[in-house]
Amino acid sequence: MKRVLITSIMAVTACTAPALANEFDGNIELGGNYTEIHGNKTKFYEYRDLGTGITGNILLDYYGKDYFFYLEGKNFGYNSDSNKTRNDQSFLVKAGKQDEFKYSLFYDETPHNLTFGAKSIYTGVGSTTLTAPVTSGATYAAAYGLIAGSSPFDYAINRKNYGGEMEFSFQSPFFFNARVERNETKGLLPIGTYVTQQKELPAPIDYVTDNAYLTTGYRSKNLIVTFDGTISNFTNSNKTFTHSYSNPSTTIVYLAPDSMYYKVGGNVMYRMPFWDTTFTARASYSESSNDIALTESLNNFGGNFGGKLTYTTASAAVTTNPIKPMDVKLYLNLLSKKNLSPTGIYGGAAATATTATEKFDYNKVNGGLDLSYKLPAKTKLSAGYEYLQVNRAMNFGIFGATYNSARTDAPHTKDHILYAQVKNSLFDWMSAKLRYQYLNRTSDFRGDLFASATDSSVIRQWWRPVDTADKNQHNIKMGLDFDPLDNLSFSTEYSYKINDYTKSILGTQKDTRHELYVDASYTAGIVKLNPFFDLELVDNNSKHRYFVASADANPFGATVANTAYNWTSDRKDVNYAFGLNTDITLIKDKLTLSGDYRYDKTKGSEDFSANAGAVTTAPLLVSNNDVDSYTKHSFAAKLKYNLTKSLNIGLGYLYENLRYSDDHYANYDYMIAKTAGVMFTGAYANPNYEAHVGYMTVAYKF
Repeated sequence: MKRVLITSIMAVTACTAPALANEFDGNIELGGNYTEIHGNKTKFYEYRDLGTGITGNILLDYYGKDYFFYLEGKNFGYNSDSNKTRNDQSFLVKAGKQDEFKYSLFYDETPHNLTFGAKSIYTGVGSTTLTAPVTSGATYAAAYGLIAGSSPFDYAINRKNYGGEMEFSFQSPFFFNARVERNETKGLLPIGTYVTQQKELPAPIDYVTDNAYLTTGYRSKNLIVTFDGTISNFTNSNKTFTHSYSNPSTTIVYLAPDSMYYKVGGNVMYRMPFWDTTFTARASYSESSNDIALTESLNNFGGNFGGKLTYTTASAAVTTNPIKPMDVKLYLNLLSKKNLSPTGIYGGAAATATTATEKFDYNKVNGGLDLSYKLPAKTKLSAGYEYLQVNRAMNFGIFGATYNSARTDAPHTKDHILYAQVKNSLFDWMSAKLRYQYLNRTSDFRGDLFASATDSSVIRQWWRPVDTADKNQHNIKMGLDFDPLDNLSFSTEYSYKINDYTKSILGTQKDTRHELYVDASYTAGIVKLNPFFDLELVDNNSKHRYFVASADANPFGATVANTAYNWTSDRKDVNYAFGLNTDITLIKDKLTLSGDYRYDKTKGSEDFSANAGAVTTAPLLVSNNDVDSYTKHSFAAKLKYNLTKSLNIGLGYLYENLRYSDDHYANYDYMIAKTAGVMFTGAYANPNYEAHVGYMTVAYKF
């Protein structure tokens, strides 16, 4: 398909050659780079293809009286490390005649590399049948040495997206737009499964999604009416795959089923002839459905399960200017989600037992009022109120009739949001703003449904999920833009947010966040400097209870059987980054040097503590856990020399260094302590790397 698209682009370019005889802008850049990486290459290549090879970029832009043409190509080239063309390249061509028609063709690739050189004792990697070379889970530990001799494979997927778009108006107020595209995703992804013991397996990915978008309508100065429709068809060539886990048994792992999605909607915008009033409205309906065959013989399931979800939305807004210094906006948004999937599936050898699926429905009512008023001294005051009500319903048929009809923790929540903002720009060289927002959320928590004191469900009387828990939120934002000199500018923004969960006896108690950003720009002769600093602090406090109804259910042993104790968690995340961007003119109009340095630091920790009398040997009750911490240095420099006004050459260097740690992946091994039946593949091992990239470019500008 890529070859066909590039040929089409060349054909379009040839057809437009006469038009391009007029003036147009553009540039062509060709170059080569050499890459050397120590450590985990995958993290460096995660979303890019920057290996040793050649690469190029092209841009052509023509805008004539009657006709326009635009061509852009990015990152096309060849990677000698993989012996393939680059898989992060993109092409776009657009052309048309103003007020009559437009068309475009596009193609782009996006890689997602997770692990190079993963290993597994299973054979058949990449297929839908994985087979272990041992006869039972108990002998997996003995087979540990087989990993060293197994063939390595890569956890990586590649996405290709291509298609075209056309729009026709023919100098009339009516228009029609059509867009079609195909997305292909192929590769291997790690997936976790549990049969007797945990296993990490390579899942074969082969997805195709075909999308079509249609829009038509009418446009005039005071009225715009549009109707739109979307159809999306998703197909998966590998809906399941199997793996052996104990001789001679195998189990089935289900992947994404085929699905169909469609959406229809409409918009209207009307400018009324008074008070500069505009009315806008939109309504839409969408439906998503799929069907999957349940063929897992291990659990004696059979038959098909078909799912269906629908979303219905409606919204309206009015903006008006009743008096010159005042702007008013009034809005209302409605949403309803319905789960129309079957109420049950059948299991058992005789296919007579029924287990009801959990079906979650909800609807939202959201509305508000925004006001702004221009005060003297170039001061603008804004204020507003927003209301949000969410009504939830969930069918918990597996727990009996008591829990049918509504989500058990909180069927309804109501949010009241108030805000006020003031902005002043009295001086041309300075502007400042201050905003405060308050949110109050209330819920009709139903902890009484879990009143039994004989098992662990009693905890549900006090534990509340963060999405429905009662809370008060305070959010303050301050910003300042300061330009004291023509060659010096400074801007900063600070945000403080605190969520206080007022009725959560168990669960999250408080969540506090600080964010600060500082940016400056300074020019002194031949030097331009742009330093910056970014800081984020997050502190999350929660309380929990450990409950054991019997010694058999207690992972810590019989010491705390038939008892309970409270424990707390204090999660802290500190994220900050700083850097400097520079441009230096060494020889006017001839030689320039640019450099960029960035330092990123993330430090996560989590402290656990238990109340007096709790068991002290519990392995989870520890302090200063290392959670998702990393340090990254990035440096880039480029020297550009202009041979002529249109031709230049460049020499560049890129350096990156990543150090990552997380207790979740500490001592990650192919098998945990060589435990029987437990097997990992190295998907998340050793993420650290150091990369050096040198490159040279030659660019010609039209």
